Amino acid sequence: MEPVISRVGQRMLFLAASLAFASCGGNDLPDSRSTAIRLDSERAPTTVTGDFITHSTTTGVQHVGELLLVKQDVFFTVTGGLSGTASSQDTVIINTSTGTGVFHGSGTFTGTTLGRSGTIGFLFDGTFTGFPTLPKLRGRIVFLPDTATGNLEGMHGHGTLEGIIDVGGTYAIEVGFGS
Repeated sequence: MEPVISRVGQRMLFLAASLAFASCGGNDLPDSRSTAIRLDSERAPTTVTGDFITHSTTTGVQHVGELLLVKQDVFFTVTGGLSGTASSQDTVIINTSTGTGVFHGSGTFTGTTLGRSGTIGFLFDGTFTGFPTLPKLRGRIVFLPDTATGNLEGMHGHGTLEGIIDVGGTYAIEVGFGS
């Protein structure tokens, strides 16, 4: 069985190697310095912001009194602190008499954040006003750590969404890695 080195042990080993390198007349440390910074950032969440554009395909519609239930497949193009694409399925419930409604869904993000790439699942929900003309949305998003792959393993995050239903908007998400 191979020995497992704790995070503290990794940092002490890095510090010892750094001191040994410096004492041998070495100049700046090689790329391992960024590893130490990345380990520190794993404990401190960072807020990432940016924009998203949505492309929706309606997969089902049902009228129940004054309510309109719409099922959609949604594709997102995401730029900024998160960069990549996302695909999801959502349900939109519209009160046709008030022009207000709610939405909720789940999907998978594929891309990069904080220099790491991979995929991660997410859930989102929110409210909107102004239907049928460019309904303004306010929502929440949460990333599902147990679904992450690649270098996004260990990622967790939650944040807010604002924009226009089926058009796009902005996000502000607190993202972290590790426990």
